[in-house]
Amino acid sequence: MSLYGVVDIQAKLLPLGSGVILITSSTRPRLLLAVEDLQRRNLRPVVVLIKPETFGGAQTSELVVAGLLRANVPICQIASGDNLGVQLALPGAYFKRPYSVKPYFSVRA
Repeated sequence: MSLYGVVDIQAKLLPLGSGVILITSSTRPRLLLAVEDLQRRNLRPVVVLIKPETFGGAQTSELVVAGLLRANVPICQIASGDNLGVQLALPGAYFKRPYSVKPYFSVRA
């Protein structure tokens, strides 16, 4: 099952404001759709991106990373040989932000 499929099935079962950690090496645009879906459901995604190019993969993760940054999603990029403890601690330091519910509609008086 694709990551997008898992997100679609599981996201509706999570309480509002829950954090969701996506661990993937995907460089496909569907990752951005999965993250957008989580944000629309008022969930807080964090992406642990295993950089395929550093493990001998042909594709780079630059476009996906740029899209995640535009969406203000914390990203932890893991390359071959990285110290996992150090890398996994970085997103929390850079993306501390309070949770706020986004209204689906507005009421006019």
